[in-house]
Amino acid sequence: GKVKWQSVGRDYSTARVVKLTKERKLKGASPTGPNKVTLAEAIDVYLAKVRTVNGFKPYERTKWLLDQFAAFTHAEYLHEITKDHLVAFMTHLKDKGKSPKTLRDRIGSIEVFLQSRGLPKFMKKGDLPKVTKKLVDCYTEDEFNKMLAVADEDESFLLQFLLHTGVRKQEAAHMAWDDVKLDEHKVLVTAKPNCRCPNCGPDGFHIIWTTPSFGC
Repeated sequence: GKVKWQSVGRDYSTARVVKLTKERKLKGASPTGPNKVTLAEAIDVYLAKVRTVNGFKPYERTKWLLDQFAAFTHAEYLHEITKDHLVAFMTHLKDKGKSPKTLRDRIGSIEVFLQSRGLPKFMKKGDLPKVTKKLVDCYTEDEFNKMLAVADEDESFLLQFLLHTGVRKQEAAHMAWDDVKLDEHKVLVTAKPNCRCPNCGPDGFHIIWTTPSFGC
């Protein structure tokens, strides 16, 4: 018959989620059957699949996100997760200054996980923030030459490499010299595991560079 107070910090979103989770536990009996799967077990099974199918980097990114979500929800069992948890987590990310696109991407990734474990799709189209597509302008030849004028030898090489090949910064960052075929004017970009697109061979796909042209 006594009221016991528990401090959950000063963040409203976190406190609301703790309250929701506690209420669900008090209302329901101990789960049985398929509902007995804990959130931690469900995440482990899903991560094993991501690592096998998508590779180590997507696995690390997904693990980081789901660990954050699990710690935020305070849920023990998978079936305790509701739309309220997703909305509260989205509010929590927004309060931390995340952009609308980041909110959509992270909530979408969490929903993919939840649906893979048999839960329904909670978030509807109007529940997510609108994203305005940002138009990115290409550098002009004059702007590129200004960068080259102040670049050191390594920076100049990187700028020229990106311009001639068209690879993305992340692709260039993980390239080795073995991936560059100077005599053939080719660079090898590693493919995703089990990729079946027409451009990928067993090792990846090739980009053939030619004389660069400016403009979009």
